[in-house]
Amino acid sequence: MKLLIACDDTTDVKGMLADLRRAGLPSGAQAVVLSVADLLPIPFDPPPTPLPNAVRRARERATRELDAARRTAEAAADVLRGAFPSWSISAEAQADAPVWAIVKKGAEWLPDLIVVGSHNHSALGRLLLGSVAQAVLTHANRSVRIARAPAAQIDAPPRLVVGVDGSPEAAAAVARVATRRWPQGGQVRVVTALDATMISMLELDGETDEHAAAARLAAEAAERLRAAGLDTSTAVVEGSPKRVLVEVAEGWRADCIFIGARGLRGAERILLGSVSASVAARAHCSVEVVRP
Repeated sequence: MKLLIACDDTTDVKGMLADLRRAGLPSGAQAVVLSVADLLPIPFDPPPTPLPNAVRRARERATRELDAARRTAEAAADVLRGAFPSWSISAEAQADAPVWAIVKKGAEWLPDLIVVGSHNHSALGRLLLGSVAQAVLTHANRSVRIARAPAAQIDAPPRLVVGVDGSPEAAAAVARVATRRWPQGGQVRVVTALDATMISMLELDGETDEHAAAARLAAEAAERLRAAGLDTSTAVVEGSPKRVLVEVAEGWRADCIFIGARGLRGAERILLGSVSASVAARAHCSVEVVRP
């Protein structure tokens, strides 16, 4: 498994580490820790003629900030190496706009998962989430995990919420959970939010009892997760998935919400910037947005 872990000097590295230790990740993984100096890329090859003072000062500042980003990446990588000694972990620094550096690295290196730390646990901080994390969720073509420090003890069995709506993307989220390596006692709650869009789609499929149809979708997903050794329950809750998933996770004290990047109507139902981004911004716990 390949992970791209983005951090800066404000990232809660210990919280990110605690989350990753409860994320069901394999013992043998390859990770790149990326820290980005928020600068326009500046060529560092010596110029053929003396530089004007303003340009020279800009280059010196860029060098200092890039060095600081490199130290941040190396420090975070050292913390991760201590917790995951069997992983292959490297550190990298770039000078660029943070969003595009992360997105471009993801497009080039093709990680299985991009991990972005959350900087603020307050209600306002969760709501805003941060322009970098939101933009990475929107533009990266890989799965993205917003890592928040877990409230539970590190050795407590993890609790996971998985959003299911019958879409291929939701099925991919279920598959992602089923193929991870969870400790004994791990629990999953499969949640289907029954809103007007979900009801209309079920009706188009010829269903006359929407609650029963939604429960059947949740039960099918739960069966696969039980086969993976997880203690699984289901819930069908009326309301928007933006609200339902967050409220179920918070009430159940979940460690992470797994959700597909898009849902039944693609751009209309679970469009990034809509349900997935809303859940990622408002949840008290980590959120993993899964792309097949």
